[in-house]
Amino acid sequence: MKLQSNIPLAKVYKREVDFSSDLAGNLSALGVGLSEDAEVEALVATRRADIVATEDGGALVVENDFGRADWHQTQLPPESDLE
Repeated sequence: MKLQSNIPLAKVYKREVDFSSDLAGNLSALGVGLSEDAEVEALVATRRADIVATEDGGALVVENDFGRADWHQTQLPPESDLE
């Protein structure tokens, strides 16, 4: 019995920002612990990240692979301010 199926994201979400918004609202399901105050299309240094969530213990920056990646393997400068 097959209970799960693979559905391409593009069939569920028409735009990357829709996927990012849904993911940002459900970060707790990923078990990453930074589920509050998630911001979509947030400015990080000189770039925009799909999702940025901050908490007292740190920050989570997500660049999803919905379509073409904007800034894979980009290293943020040490002075980057996530707040």
